[in-house]
This record gives sequence, C-alpha cells and structure tokens, in this order.
Amino acid sequence: MSQDDLEYLERRAEQEIGLAQQARRPEVVAVHYALSELYLERLTQKRSEAGPADAIEQVSDERGAGPIAHE
Repeated sequence: MSQDDLEYLERRAEQEIGLAQQARRPEVVAVHYALSELYLERLTQKRSEAGPADAIEQVSDERGAGPIAHE
C-alpha cells in the first residue's frame, strides 16, 4: 500500500470522527464512529504489514527528512 493510501485512510478516519462530533442523532454518531474505527483498523493493519524497514522510511517521510541513507 502506498504512502498516499495510508494518508487517505488516516484522513478518512479523522473526517468520520469529525462528522460523529457534529451529528445530532445517536444512531448517526454511532455509524460515523464505527466507520472511523474501520478506517483505523485498516490503517493499523497496513502499517504492520509494511515491516520494519518500511516503517522507518515512513516515519522519516512524515518528518520531511526523506529516506534514511544507508552507508
């Protein structure tokens, strides 16, 4: 899964949480929170599948440092 895909899942989870906080009806709140949990579960799953080397590079990219150079 690409970095863009991971960012999409994270963004969607955040959006669903925001929608849940704005909703007035309890059943709508519950649906938005359930959707956010599904996005977060998928995100966690994909990040754990990436492996240690990919995780290090991902953290580096998130900080704007680019990939870590190996000498």
